[in-house]
Amino acid sequence: MLADILEAGRRLADDALQRLLPPETAPPASIHKAMRHSTFAGGKRLRPILCMEAARMVAGSLPGGIDDLGAAIEETGRPAVLKTAGFGYDGKGQTKID
Repeated sequence: MLADILEAGRRLADDALQRLLPPETAPPASIHKAMRHSTFAGGKRLRPILCMEAARMVAGSLPGGIDDLGAAIEETGRPAVLKTAGFGYDGKGQTKID
C-alpha cells in the first residue's frame, strides 16, 4: 500500500514537472538539459508526496489541480523557488520561476 502511494505521488509530481520544464532541446539546450538533470535526479519526490497526502487527509480526496505544480505556484504567487538540492539552502540547486 505504501509503495503504491509513493509511486502514484512520484508519477503525479514527475508529470507536472515534465509539463512545466522546457525540453532539453529548447535553446539554450545546455541550460535546459542541466535543469532537467537536476530536477529529475532521484530522491526528490518525498516532499510533494507528503503535501499531496496531507491534502488528501484534510479534504478527504486530492483537491482538483493539486497534482499540477503550476496551479500551486499560481496559488502561492510568484516568484517561486523550485528547490532541487537537499540539506537546506546552499545557494545552489534553486530555480526561480517568474
